[in-house]
Amino acid sequence: MKGESEDFARAVYRMVESIPPGKVMSYGAVGAALLKVNAARQVARIMKGAPDWVPCHRVVKSDGSLAPMDAFPEQRALLVSEGTPFDPKGRVVMKKARHNPFEIPKEN
Repeated sequence: MKGESEDFARAVYRMVESIPPGKVMSYGAVGAALLKVNAARQVARIMKGAPDWVPCHRVVKSDGSLAPMDAFPEQRALLVSEGTPFDPKGRVVMKKARHNPFEIPKEN
């Protein structure tokens, strides 16, 4: 990665780091939050080569389905351990688990 693509990768890593346990974002939502429309595939490639400290298990497809098992076999187990809700078809319940990086947290 050079220049702009390296900067974008760093921005993706920071965005994914901000996703709290039990929440997820789609590949496209990560790109859109960084003002890069139609970047879902680029974000997916970046996630595939992400360093271990990036919680890439919290990035899923827009319909809540997970990465192919051969690409990330422990993704479901990690999400379940964080309390991420799943539907009977094995997809993340996006209405409950979607992280909005622009939402102001509510005070308790």
